[in-house]
Amino acid sequence: MKSLGQRIKAAREEAGLLQSDLATLINVKSSGVISNWEKDKSKPDADKIVSLCQALGVSCSYLLDYYGAESLNATETELISLFRELNDEGQLAAISAIKGILSESHYIKTEIQDSVIESA
Repeated sequence: MKSLGQRIKAAREEAGLLQSDLATLINVKSSGVISNWEKDKSKPDADKIVSLCQALGVSCSYLLDYYGAESLNATETELISLFRELNDEGQLAAISAIKGILSESHYIKTEIQDSVIESA
């Protein structure tokens, strides 16, 4: 299981940010603060956790390992962003459309497809 610091570092690297970039984005004094978090020498407070999640494009659940889930990829992030732009009726239509797509077995990933994608 990854530590909080390891998840912060992984998410920062996935976002293509330097420690100094992240420090600026979340308004901390220096990249040394980020370094200490990533090395688990200290921990961010609740407000900084929220700022980190926003800056890194990850959920608090991921960062705090509440569900043990990995961070969202770019496609998942885009889908969530688009979904949030919809009104209630639009969100229900989107859910219905996705359920319709899932009823078509050729659109569903299999374990074999996942392993081929990961090895590519």
